[in-house]
Amino acid sequence: MRRIPILIIAMVLLGQMAWAETLPVVTEEFPPYNFTTQDGQRTGACTEIIRLTLAEAGLDPEVQVLPWARAYDTAMNNPGVLIYTILRTKKREDSFYWIGPLVPALAIHFYRLASRSDIQVDW
Repeated sequence: MRRIPILIIAMVLLGQMAWAETLPVVTEEFPPYNFTTQDGQRTGACTEIIRLTLAEAGLDPEVQVLPWARAYDTAMNNPGVLIYTILRTKKREDSFYWIGPLVPALAIHFYRLASRSDIQVDW
C-alpha cells in the first residue's frame, strides 16, 4: 500500500514537469534590450522581461538570437514562434498577435533630400 502514494506523487510531479513547454523565441542583437554575453548567455532588459513572463505562464523560452531578417522571417513563417523586440507598425498589425510593449517606443525619423523625390517610405 505504501507504494501507491509514492507512485501518485511521482506521477503528479512528472506531469508538472511535462507541463513546462519549450517555446521557440527569436530576437536580434539589440543592446541593451537583448544581446548575447561573452560567455554565450542571452540577456538584456527585454530578454529578462520575456523570461519572467513566460516562466509565470509555465513556458520555457528557447531564445535564438538571429540577424533581424532571419528572425522576422522565422516568426512570419512558423506558427507558434514568439518574436521580440519588434516595432508595431500598420503594415505588421495583422501579421502578429501583439501582447504588449516591453519598453516605450523610440521616435524614429527618416529624412531625404528635398531634391530626391524617388525615395518613398511605406509604413
